[in-house]
Amino acid sequence: MTGVGVPEAVAASIVIASVLALGGWCRFQINGRRFRRRTIGGGQQFPSYTSAVFTQLWERLLMSFATLLMIGAILCGLGLAMWMVKYG
Repeated sequence: MTGVGVPEAVAASIVIASVLALGGWCRFQINGRRFRRRTIGGGQQFPSYTSAVFTQLWERLLMSFATLLMIGAILCGLGLAMWMVKYG
């Protein structure tokens, strides 16, 4: 079996780093939105109850997706590292 070449490993590392950065950027943006909605007392203000429910649900789904992206990128990075140690 042939090993992974340097160009393939570099390309895979760039993709993994990009996905990790994308997940971190999503989490940063969502937390920034939550921070800007807070009042001096610490509560979040919404124009209506329906808006609050849907906004919090949407943010929770996006935050879960971003977390899964980051975990997947880390696992792919570990897999690439193990592959390169074994076959590289």
